[in-house]
Amino acid sequence: MVGSAARKNGTGGKFMKATDMKTGLTRQQLMRVLTYHFDSGIFVWKPRPLSMFKSERQWKTWNSRFSDKIAGSNKLGYVVIVFNYRLYRAHRLAWLYMTGEWPPEEIDHVNHVKNDNRWVNLQLADRITNNRNASRRKDNKSGVTGVNWHSTNERWVVYISEGGRIRHLGSFTDINVARVVRKQAEKDMGYHENHGVRL
Repeated sequence: MVGSAARKNGTGGKFMKATDMKTGLTRQQLMRVLTYHFDSGIFVWKPRPLSMFKSERQWKTWNSRFSDKIAGSNKLGYVVIVFNYRLYRAHRLAWLYMTGEWPPEEIDHVNHVKNDNRWVNLQLADRITNNRNASRRKDNKSGVTGVNWHSTNERWVVYISEGGRIRHLGSFTDINVARVVRKQAEKDMGYHENHGVRL
């Protein structure tokens, strides 16, 4: 799958996973090869000059296949782009493109859609903040993150993460009460309004 991503983006051969700043990729270099459409979140390959290729044939082949085409492919829900044999997540490239700097922390997709890289949908977030805007797990049966059924006690147990630790908020026979307790705790602790939404 990833090898095909490399071929799709016109780099071919082997690649390495990028660690952003360690690659040395700058905003100027990025803007030389890609255009970021901030309103749609899409990257498009720019035509490349002959000087970037070993032969005229390679130059013509690459431009006929990739020039003015959408860049990237889907990997685990994220858009990834291969450039100079390195794999980059498009949302991190978008940050570099718009600000001129690599993001110092994580990038949060506000609406939880991992491949929606519109500028308005991206925000800086540390790990705690990012976790406070997470989708509800598929195996959740209560409909609310942090509310689980305890079969032995036959009660809904409510908990929330605070400073990297799990905080117990109580156990309830009424699921609606449990949901209210959890949602109030989220509000009090500054969780994002989209937290626990399953898309």
